[in-house]
Amino acid sequence: MASKSAWINQALAEKNMVRYVNQHMNFPWDITGKWIGENILHDPMTDTQKKSLSKFMVRPILKETFIELRYDWEYEGEKQEGIITIGYRKNKDECFATWIDTWHMSSDFMLLKGTCKDNE
Repeated sequence: MASKSAWINQALAEKNMVRYVNQHMNFPWDITGKWIGENILHDPMTDTQKKSLSKFMVRPILKETFIELRYDWEYEGEKQEGIITIGYRKNKDECFATWIDTWHMSSDFMLLKGTCKDNE
């Protein structure tokens, strides 16, 4: 298997991470673990790029029925963090996720829901 950063770069190049993961990986098990790398924020306030150290962790939760993605990074010296939880209802082919994040969502959350299709 290619390095974790290599598959992320390839998925981003293909502009469809979900499709790439479905076609090339044993999702979600091939991406579990902890990663550290550089975050590049395209700051909308100043129209500049700001770099910071970022940590990312992916793990199965609740008897492997959900996947949790936790990440953090910094903006102007202040720690930012977020959590994405992904689930799947096999009997309905339904995928869903929740997203909370100190930078993007502030004190709110986002709920995502849709139909799962193979190789799409």
